[in-house]
Amino acid sequence: MKKSVIITSLVILGAGLLAMSFVSSGEEMCERQEAKFCCQTNTHTKEELVDALPVQEKELFYVVRGNYEKPISKQKLVSAARLSDFIDYYPANWIKHYKGVEITANRYGDKKTEFGVNDKLTKGQRQLLAASSVGTTIDVKVKYKKGNAIGESEEDREMNISMSLIPEIEARCGEGNEKLISYLKEETKGRLNLTKIDNAKVEGKEIEFPGNIEILFVIDKKGKVQNVRIENSSNDEETDNLVLDVIKSMPNWIPATNAKGDFVEQEFLFSVGEGGGC
Repeated sequence: MKKSVIITSLVILGAGLLAMSFVSSGEEMCERQEAKFCCQTNTHTKEELVDALPVQEKELFYVVRGNYEKPISKQKLVSAARLSDFIDYYPANWIKHYKGVEITANRYGDKKTEFGVNDKLTKGQRQLLAASSVGTTIDVKVKYKKGNAIGESEEDREMNISMSLIPEIEARCGEGNEKLISYLKEETKGRLNLTKIDNAKVEGKEIEFPGNIEILFVIDKKGKVQNVRIENSSNDEETDNLVLDVIKSMPNWIPATNAKGDFVEQEFLFSVGEGGGC
C-alpha cells in the first residue's frame, strides 16, 4: 500500500514538473517571437505599415428621386389668384408695404418672368402659372419694407420661394425602387472610385480627389431614359463614364402622367456616395 502511494506521488510530481517546463518553454518562445516581430517592425516605415493594413470597403448609399425640392400641383397654380393660394404659410398678414413681386417660370433653362406690385397676382402672372408644365420650377421673389421698431425707418427686405411642378403620378421603375437600387448596385459593385474627399492640401498644394457623384436624367413619355448628364462629378473620369453608361442602360420605366392621364416626361436625380440621404 505504501509503495503504491509513493509511486502515485512520484507520477503527480513528474507531471507537474513537465507542465511547468512546457509553460516556461512557451513563454520563452512567445518572447522570442515578440522580439523578432519588434525587430521586423522597426525595419518598416510608418507609411509602409499603414499601406499593409487591410482596407475596409465603406458602405455607399444609392438614391434615385425626382429632381425637385418643394413640389406643387398643377391645380394649385391654375386656380391661384394670390400668392397665399399656392404658397403654403405665406405671411401675408405681416407684409404691409410691397416694393414688387417677381414670378419666374424656369423649365430646363427656358425662363419667363412676370412682375406684380403686391400679393395679388396680375393677369400676366396668372397666365404664366397656368401655362406651366411638369418639370417647371416656379421662383417667387417678394420685395418689401419692414420697420425695426417704433420711430425707426423701414428696411428693404426680400423673400425668395422656389417650388417645382410635379406630375399627378410620378414616373417609376416597373419592378419597384428596391429592384432598381439593387440593379444599380450590382452594375457598379467594386468599380466606383469614391473617397469622400474633395479638396485637400498635400505639401502646400491643393489637390482634388474623387468624391460623390450625381447624375440627372429624364424619363420621357415612352418611359425611356433620355438626356443623361453629370450634375456633380466624382472627379474620376472612369467612375463618371461608368455611372453614365449604367444609367443609360436602365430598363424602360412606367412614364409619369398628368391630371388628365396623359403621359409626360419627368427629370430624376441619381446619386451615390458615402453620405446617406440626397
